[in-house]
Amino acid sequence: MAKIDLADGYYRIPLSAHAALTLAVVLPNDMDPEPLIGIPLSLPMGWRDSPTYFCAFTETCADLCNAMTPSPISHPYDIPQPTHNTTSFAPSVIWPYNPWPPTHPLTHTDVYLDDFMLLTQPPSHLQAMDNLLGHLHSVFQDPADSPRRIVISQSKVQKGDAILSTQKRLLGWDNDSEKMEIRLPPHGIDRLCDLLLTFTQGKHTTWKKWQKLLGELRSMMLAIHKAQYFFTALQYPLVASHSRRFRIPALARQALYNWTNLLHHLELHPVPIAMIVPHTPHFFAASDASLHGLGGFWMPSNISRDKQPYVWRHALPADIQHRFLSPDNPTGDITINDLELAAAYLGHATPLCNTRPLPHTSTCLATDNMPMAAWLTKGSTSSAGPPAYLLRHLAHDCRSHNCSMTAVFTPSSTNNIADFLSRSFSLSDHELLESLQRLTPTQPPWKLVTPPEPSIYLMNWAL
Repeated sequence: MAKIDLADGYYRIPLSAHAALTLAVVLPNDMDPEPLIGIPLSLPMGWRDSPTYFCAFTETCADLCNAMTPSPISHPYDIPQPTHNTTSFAPSVIWPYNPWPPTHPLTHTDVYLDDFMLLTQPPSHLQAMDNLLGHLHSVFQDPADSPRRIVISQSKVQKGDAILSTQKRLLGWDNDSEKMEIRLPPHGIDRLCDLLLTFTQGKHTTWKKWQKLLGELRSMMLAIHKAQYFFTALQYPLVASHSRRFRIPALARQALYNWTNLLHHLELHPVPIAMIVPHTPHFFAASDASLHGLGGFWMPSNISRDKQPYVWRHALPADIQHRFLSPDNPTGDITINDLELAAAYLGHATPLCNTRPLPHTSTCLATDNMPMAAWLTKGSTSSAGPPAYLLRHLAHDCRSHNCSMTAVFTPSSTNNIADFLSRSFSLSDHELLESLQRLTPTQPPWKLVTPPEPSIYLMNWAL
């Protein structure tokens, strides 16, 4: 990886004669009654459409590099690069995520405003860097007599940003392309720790400060594994409070301590890049809930080492069934959405305890309950009820086993197996497996497993 910044970014885009007059500025002159008129010759800062025009130039340059179009002219830049790299162009760490790795070295150039990022693999890495520098000089070069600085920011070059390396800070994230991990930079961790300390030491805060805290945490949760599941307790004060200044609830204060603990253990839970990029999951699963119980299944994909399909079910205790909200029980306080999320939690915890999953195992969970799918996708709710605690337990499971889960919505008509399992408590285990094998045969046959007792306890406690 390498990063190249442009010097004097916007000012390198020339303006046409019509555009220059359109953007002219009248300057008052105290010494002369006649005002001065400033006519810009290049793209100015502050104009609403300046980023659009500027990105048209930078994106074009990136497209030329990705098309491997040879640069029309040579460049005058001399950036020493490593002549060899010990990392092979197809590192073995990507095999669990990509069963069909590329057979040739990859090269890609991306740009964010004026930050050009080059990702390349040997032995074509030197040619890719030379191609990027040539196109930058071709698109943004100045006349020979121009007093402007050279195109590439020399201060960033001296810091080593333009040197190809397997460890690089890109757009505020520390990336390691050899370990395939992404991390928060040290200054980001220190900033969050100071911010959390400010709130844990006080008893009251304001809406504006609390929203700023949530914004900071949201912006950095990419490198904190499953941090999105810890937001419910922090968002609830904004819903419950009706004044601009409010007292920090005990639940929110506990969540602040949880976040501090997450930051102190970042080294133990690095986030794999493959977890934040869509890829083939290791398991396809589905879950469902009814008044009587929960049930679901999971099946291995072609990249899973375990080829056994599993099913599970769990009957709900009588006291939870009596609290179920329905037309026959309008005073109940447990909804079907709560039970669907409980089924997803048990459905994710069951394979972790009954199999030996690979590190960074991912599961694609299908559900016919749209609120539950939204909670799992967003990672938080706007209430302090059972879903808040279930999401928190799910986050701890994902962090303990270093795995992830993605929820997708599916119509109820296609969720027949999980629907059958959540209503099959009149059948014995043997009758259940015979019915499943007859209705939906698989090879090897279905295997019935039991959800782990600690997860059942935590689910009941949350409900």
